[in-house]
Amino acid sequence: MAERPAEKQNWQQRQYISFGPHFRIDTANPQMGLNGSIVYDLFAQTSSGDKSVVGMANGGIYHIYNDQTIEIVGGQEDQSGGVNINIVGKNGDVWITAEKNGEVRIRGKNIVIDADEDIDLMAGNNITLDAKNRILLKSNVADCNALRGNLAPRDVTFMGQVFKNAAGGGAVTDMIPSGGGIV
Repeated sequence: MAERPAEKQNWQQRQYISFGPHFRIDTANPQMGLNGSIVYDLFAQTSSGDKSVVGMANGGIYHIYNDQTIEIVGGQEDQSGGVNINIVGKNGDVWITAEKNGEVRIRGKNIVIDADEDIDLMAGNNITLDAKNRILLKSNVADCNALRGNLAPRDVTFMGQVFKNAAGGGAVTDMIPSGGGIV
């Protein structure tokens, strides 16, 4: 981002307080960042060099940066069993991203995904549903668009297409294996 001209930077409002080599506070820093100048930043550094910054920029972004793990724990003493951590995006999206071959895991006794409209699951390779008891699909319409497999409709599989218009096609297609392949 382009730096503001020096005459527009008010360095007199800035306060910089250092509490030793491991913690400092910076407020009203006029240097421009990605989201404007700094309202405040709390800087910390371990003796091994790991750093963390918590603060806010004039553009309105509150940021938390940390070189290692960030841990959020709620409800340690809550006996009510209610909600202990709530992440809300009031007027926009909520994204959780794991970069560099990371996994995103959601773990709990029960998991509910609730959408007012659609739920889209997209995978670059496979989607596996593994239930120890039952998988129940409830819907007004359920479609399967596949060329092979035991859920593939017989008239769209390769062998189903080959025998589609054959004489006595109904009986012939009924003999085609549900996988659609030749054995």
